[in-house]
Amino acid sequence: MSWCKKKKKKLPVIPYDERAEIVAAIKYVDKVVIQENKNKIEAWEKYHFNKMFVGSDWKGTPQ
Repeated sequence: MSWCKKKKKKLPVIPYDERAEIVAAIKYVDKVVIQENKNKIEAWEKYHFNKMFVGSDWKGTPQ
């Protein structure tokens, strides 16, 4: 079972591989990585990014 299905109880409309390809085609994107967990500090320690963009479907939830 996918992470989205397990955590969000739904599947994305566009599969991850296609979304990653779309985002990677943006001129200013250096690297696209799957979000392994919700720990942004851990992600920064691993990738040392300047900007991070994630969806807003968590808004209005305890997260």
